[in-house]
Amino acid sequence: MNSKKINKFNITKLSLTVSDEASLANLVSLHGHACWSHTSKELPLTQAERDLICKFKSNLKNYLYKVGQGRFCCFCAAELDDHNATFDLEHLIAKVNKPSVVFHLQNLALSCKTCNSAKGITSVLVFPLINEFDQVYLDSSHYLIVNPHLDVWTDYLRIDSYRRVLPVYKNFVGKGAQTIRICGVDRKNAMRLADHFDFLATDDKKYDDWVTFYVTLCSQRNELKKTKYRKFLKSLLGLPADPAADELRNILAPVIAGT
Repeated sequence: MNSKKINKFNITKLSLTVSDEASLANLVSLHGHACWSHTSKELPLTQAERDLICKFKSNLKNYLYKVGQGRFCCFCAAELDDHNATFDLEHLIAKVNKPSVVFHLQNLALSCKTCNSAKGITSVLVFPLINEFDQVYLDSSHYLIVNPHLDVWTDYLRIDSYRRVLPVYKNFVGKGAQTIRICGVDRKNAMRLADHFDFLATDDKKYDDWVTFYVTLCSQRNELKKTKYRKFLKSLLGLPADPAADELRNILAPVIAGT
């Protein structure tokens, strides 16, 4: 679990030089964010330039995994496998049309593929207008979600006894809740709850229905949410006296209350 911020570091920690850093800056000025995909044959890059980008990405992954960040996804705190193909270098501020953020060390962190895919190019900045500017912001207050370079994960998020990731503060628009929403963590939470209940984990159709239900439940804050909740529990859990039904009601009570 990320109980500390990533300490600020420079490119020499990646066994690269200041000259290499200048070369990367030149490449991104020429080719924009497209040069991140250094294997693309459509880009007019020399082999040396491709090798430099590859070295930057590989060395940064290794540094963050072993030293800077630890073995955890910066969003959901899932432990990352030591094979680096199982996790991604995440651009906190999406790199599309923003050359300055592409190789910026404080805009890159490790995330699991699930969170990376869910987040996509969603803006993570508090003020929509500043999303138009090509720069990395170094003040935590600019970000909707937990930023591993500027925030301590455990200040905003926690893991409960069912292994769900939940916000520390019961605030629908707080950093913890926004991280869960933007990075699709509710889906993981639903799956972890399903692992706990045999009647969900042994039927794939029921399992899929449950995941859809839980994600919908967590994303809506109106009467429709309560209606879906009652209907689902009645059909899935059977009699009100069912111990599993009682436990699940207790688990979902804070969600229903809108916390």
